[in-house]
Amino acid sequence: MARPVIALLTDFGTRDHYTGSMK
Repeated sequence: MARPVIALLTDFGTRDHYTGSMK
């Protein structure tokens, strides 16, 4: 259960960072 949560958090963080960097 902890794995999926971390993966989701990481995915969200990476996506947010990517969007911010691109924007």
